[in-house]
Amino acid sequence: MIKKFIMGEILLLVLFSNFALASEAELRNELDELRSIVRELQREVKGLKQENQQLKELAPLEKAPPPQAEKAEAPTEEKRQAVVVDDKFEFLENIKMGADFRVRGVYAEGADDSEYDSVSGYDQRLRVKIDYVDKSGVALRTRTYLYDNNWLGDRRAAGGAGSDICDGEDNIALDYGYIEIPFADTWKLTAGRQIANWAFNFITDDDRRDRIMLSHNFGETAIGNLTALAIYDKRQEGLLNIYKDDGDMYAIATVTQTGDWQWGLLLDYWHGYAGYESQHPDGKDGYVLDDLWSFAPFVHGKADNMEVIWALHYMNGNGRGDGVYEPGQGLWANESFATFLRLGYDFDLFKAEVQGFYLNDGALVGDGWDSFSCVIQNGPRNDPNPIRLSGVGGLGYDGDDQWLAALRFSGKVFNDRVGWSVAGGYVDTKNDDPDPRNLGKDNRYPLSEYFFDLQGSYRFMETLELYGKFGIISGDEDDGDGPGAGRYGALMGLSWNY
Repeated sequence: MIKKFIMGEILLLVLFSNFALASEAELRNELDELRSIVRELQREVKGLKQENQQLKELAPLEKAPPPQAEKAEAPTEEKRQAVVVDDKFEFLENIKMGADFRVRGVYAEGADDSEYDSVSGYDQRLRVKIDYVDKSGVALRTRTYLYDNNWLGDRRAAGGAGSDICDGEDNIALDYGYIEIPFADTWKLTAGRQIANWAFNFITDDDRRDRIMLSHNFGETAIGNLTALAIYDKRQEGLLNIYKDDGDMYAIATVTQTGDWQWGLLLDYWHGYAGYESQHPDGKDGYVLDDLWSFAPFVHGKADNMEVIWALHYMNGNGRGDGVYEPGQGLWANESFATFLRLGYDFDLFKAEVQGFYLNDGALVGDGWDSFSCVIQNGPRNDPNPIRLSGVGGLGYDGDDQWLAALRFSGKVFNDRVGWSVAGGYVDTKNDDPDPRNLGKDNRYPLSEYFFDLQGSYRFMETLELYGKFGIISGDEDDGDGPGAGRYGALMGLSWNY
């Protein structure tokens, strides 16, 4: 617009000067020259307009930021209110959840002269696990039973505001719950109800302990990667104002990993007042483990296709008893031990295992120890075996000696989805010369028989498995061969783990 105004002013000035000084012919020539100049200026203006238009069209492309810059652009207040998550929910990223479910049908044959029929029924278990780990590494680890019981049928009655339980046990219960505090890189402190296992369930088997544990990892040492543990367990608590109804355990342990070999040492001491008898209606008698210590090493390792597992449990009652029952003495007051050795060889298509077990003078053996039979032992403390017919292990009385020998073949096929095992062996837990003063406590499992076992499983989905177990013991309980002789147990279940 400014250019047009200046051009017009120049034109008027020129015309005015020419009209004043020139003749008609000269004026006409001047006008023709001016027209030529104007046309030339118009062409230049037109060209400038075209260039200006092109520049306007290119300007947005040159100024537009790349896609990344748009994403990094600070949001407006309006956008910020629309996308920001409430701070109260930021903790969800620190939560890890899991769950497992199991339903089983069981049958255990009853003795012909028993006052009870054969055991049969269904049970189910539902557990939910929630772990919370904060930014500092401190963890709260929990698992809760939502249900762990037999199917009990219709037990609910409709109420005005819903339903209420008439009988049975539907109560929710804590399985474990403890806090885990790492510090100084290699130390860890845990406190609360915790899972306790030791030596392949031979000593402690799937137990739950009210425990304080301090652990320290020394890293690689001359003997391997070494971890040391110091443990305190509250084993029994009676009335809070009476100390003689309490039971406590103190322990130190080490676990060392050396290549494909792991070995552990456990030394523990139990303290109680076995002879205490409570006079309070809500009180408890003294803890049955009184002034008892034990030593329990184990070894587990592999060499090529060979696998070795060994464990020993030595118990000493500090001279409290001579292996004969006395009131108020408590259990395992004598000196006793138990050990087992398991050798396995993997043939690729299947695995062969042989196992030997020996017990002297009634030593303790964990209920969850694997005897290669689903009806002998194999009943962890927090996962009872509904088809168990007999067991091994004693209560600390001299003369209660036991042994077992067994062979097992097992394998997996079809991309490890189908598992199978076949086992058999002989168990002798019968005390041929029990002391009548022990009131039968030195002959808990009077059995000397063969046993056979068959198990199978099918993992038909990533988290679902169908499995079955069948076990039988030779002999005849009616002929005095001992409880469980001539009987069998069978179980089928479906499990889901996430």
